[in-house]
Formats: sequence, C-alpha cells, structure tokens
Amino acid sequence: MPDLVLARAVHTEATTAVQSLFEGTKTGAPLNSAAAQEVIHCLMETVLSQHEALAGLIHMRQFEANLYAHVTNVCIFALMLGVMQDFDKTMLACLGMGALLHDVGQVHLPRNLVRKPGLYTAQEQRLMQAHPHLGAMMLSPDAPYT
Repeated sequence: MPDLVLARAVHTEATTAVQSLFEGTKTGAPLNSAAAQEVIHCLMETVLSQHEALAGLIHMRQFEANLYAHVTNVCIFALMLGVMQDFDKTMLACLGMGALLHDVGQVHLPRNLVRKPGLYTAQEQRLMQAHPHLGAMMLSPDAPYT
C-alpha cells in the first residue's frame, strides 16, 4: 500500500528546496549543486520505493501556478519514466537533474508574466521562449556572474 503521508512530505520538502535553489540563483550566485543533487537523491529513492504514492499524490493535486511544484512534478515524472526504462541510478540522477532545472531560467522573468493566466502577447511569448536560454546561461560554468 502506498504511503501518501511520506510521499506528501517528500514532495513538500523537495518543492521547498527547489524554491530555495531557484531563488538563490536570482542574485547571480551559482546553483548550489550539492543541494540540487540531494533533492534528486531524495526524489529518486522515493520514486524507487514509493512510486505509486508519488504518482497518486501528483494526480490528486489540482493545477498549481507554482514554478517550484511544477519542476518537482516534472522531475518525479521523469524519474518514473527512467525507472520504467530500467535506467541505472547514474542515468536516473542525470535525467532527474535535467528535469529539475529545465525551467530555472524563469526566475529571471517578470513574476506576473510567469504567473499570467491566459494567452501571452507576442512580446510576452518571446520573453517566455527565452527562458531555456537564460537557464543555460545561468548554469554555464563560464557565466559572467559565477
């Protein structure tokens, strides 16, 4: 039987850690890779032992316009897919890290834009489409602010 209490605690802790990681990059500080790896490790272990509970928890949650919960959910789903494909733990960790950081560039976009319900204007769409590039620049080892 899935342990929903454990899954909820792990999800909440991961989402809080992701918020701290992402918010830390706003100042130009490099990403705390040790903390990111800890989030991935915790989610990996939970996916391997409690995947039904995590999947059930995600399906029960209503849509959240919250970047941190979103990337946590994407990471969990990616790890579940990796497990289904028999990825080893090293490959799972890499997959999880990519999923966790896929939207990190959004922290440099205006908050009202990221949270905007409905359609974007052409200019807003261009800004949103720039977030992967912003994230890649932020995570680059030769980023100007690292």
